[in-house]
Amino acid sequence: MSLKETSEVLVFPRVLSQAEQAKVLEACHQAAVLVDLDMLPGSTSISLMGVAGRVSKGYKDVVAILLRAQAVQYPSAWENVESQGDNLQLYDVDPASSEVADLVAQVERIQNKLLYQYFDEQHRRIAKRWAQVQPDLNLITRLWHGTRTTDPCVIYDSEGRFSALFGSVAGMWGRGTYFSTTFSFASTYSYAPAGSAAAKYNPDGSRHVRQVLVADVLTGKHKMLPSNDQLTGPPEIEDPDIARQLTGVKPQYDSVAGIHHCEQTPIFITYTSAATSYPSYLVTFE
Repeated sequence: MSLKETSEVLVFPRVLSQAEQAKVLEACHQAAVLVDLDMLPGSTSISLMGVAGRVSKGYKDVVAILLRAQAVQYPSAWENVESQGDNLQLYDVDPASSEVADLVAQVERIQNKLLYQYFDEQHRRIAKRWAQVQPDLNLITRLWHGTRTTDPCVIYDSEGRFSALFGSVAGMWGRGTYFSTTFSFASTYSYAPAGSAAAKYNPDGSRHVRQVLVADVLTGKHKMLPSNDQLTGPPEIEDPDIARQLTGVKPQYDSVAGIHHCEQTPIFITYTSAATSYPSYLVTFE
């Protein structure tokens, strides 16, 4: 009696990483079914073929892999995430590590699980928005942020996150949250810890320390603009072909970019959800 053959097709809403592809291939090999992975713009099509019972097993195993892939993927550098009891934990980062190759002085990695989940959710929304229109668009930019008189912990240890409430009231590009591409520019807006906070980094009182944040910012598709203190958000997208493919009556850019007259520094400004930025590192320097 011949065995009945069948096929199943799954579509995952993003391109699988090489590691995830390897897991899918291994699961199908173990189930003894043929598999075809088709990497589409913004998604992955997975076709399983073979004997009905084996395809059913392979299908269940692949679904389990995809469900795990949909969970929040914290940055690979984060340590002890599963065992991290508190939502927030600051970790000392080895100065010789690749994480701080371009950073300065004492660096603490900010591992706030709740804030990162907000950021991850917003990242997925923006990625979905551009998946079919411009799938190769670089969505995240690592930038610097100075908080002036606001203690950085108000941003990384609260629901406030990066917010226009802590941003410029009347900046050159309107009221938004401003990020710099250079440390030198951000340092002019740095925060000076005092009291016990200062003692943590300067126990003998011999140094005058200041702090800035390094942030991962969902700049998405940005618009370069001259300064305009009347801006309340990014402008509408002018390209009719792009605008037509996006949802919304008048789709806008994700952020604004400009050149600040100080040191001719490129900067980015966000105006919408505070979750468009994640405070990744607290940098303390003299």
